[in-house]
Amino acid sequence: MIHTRKTIIGKRTARLLMILLTALLLAGCSDFVSPERYTAPQYTLNGILKAGETIGFENPVWIGKSASLDELNSSELFVHDATVRILQTTPNGDTLSFYLTPVTFPIPDSDRQVTFYIDPEMHVIQPEHTYRAEVTVPGYDRLISAETSVPKVAELVPNFNYTPPPGQGYTTDPSDTLTSIPYTLVDLHYPVTVRVDGDQVVNYMVELFCLEEFSTDLEFTTVFFGQEHPPAEMESNYYQASGETIRRINIMSRFVSRQHTDGNWYVSLSDYRQAYIFYGRYKVTAYVMDDNYYKYKFMPEGYYHGGVQNGLGCFGSVSGGVMYAKIVK
Repeated sequence: MIHTRKTIIGKRTARLLMILLTALLLAGCSDFVSPERYTAPQYTLNGILKAGETIGFENPVWIGKSASLDELNSSELFVHDATVRILQTTPNGDTLSFYLTPVTFPIPDSDRQVTFYIDPEMHVIQPEHTYRAEVTVPGYDRLISAETSVPKVAELVPNFNYTPPPGQGYTTDPSDTLTSIPYTLVDLHYPVTVRVDGDQVVNYMVELFCLEEFSTDLEFTTVFFGQEHPPAEMESNYYQASGETIRRINIMSRFVSRQHTDGNWYVSLSDYRQAYIFYGRYKVTAYVMDDNYYKYKFMPEGYYHGGVQNGLGCFGSVSGGVMYAKIVK
């Protein structure tokens, strides 16, 4: 099921700027479709923990403050002086406590700043461990908290159960710009598959992100109303920083793992070709999600359902991986 509803040097700068823009939209959004509903400030806690990675610049936690639409340019949207404590609990009950450090960056072409909270000790997020965030904000007398249980290991398996010819298939090398998949063969030979631990029901999400820069020379994989190429006015939607766009398609649902003849258990998405909107290079992300993140993505007004107590937003976790391919005719 497809839901169309998301100073550092070098490559890290581009990723960070995208996070800045996404954070700005999430932290400032009180409600886009209903009358103003808040009579007091509402704080947001946002963070997605990724198994095998750290709470760093690419996966930070941020704390925001809700605002009405006419306050989106306020410098007060982000909380710069919160105290963020993380409690990690192992399956056998052992607990580790550590604090996140605030790091502040200027927002490009403005006089505003945004603050992310990262782990200077670089604790690696562990599958099947529980992480609780406790946030205190000066002047706010309620503890903002959330808890997530990281899913079991989900290992992405490119080109599952099929040996592609040379130069064809998915690759885990982000610098590989040549390896391709014919669009007509996507569903037939290239399911997006993760290996999981045994028989289980999981929240599974596959995200297809087109790596091509916008151009009216891009070509649709399916002709829309006689149009083979996107019109110029589609550019703003293409580069939308937050949520799902024609460039970024999410496919998610609850899946049941199945046992393969090799004895292992897998979750596999095989009918997804039409989610490739354009020909070109793609980044494909496959995640098993915890309930907090799943509900946040799936439910209307998901920021109420992301597991945050005394606040809005989402504090969730995922396990999975990333691969790449060029979709060709």
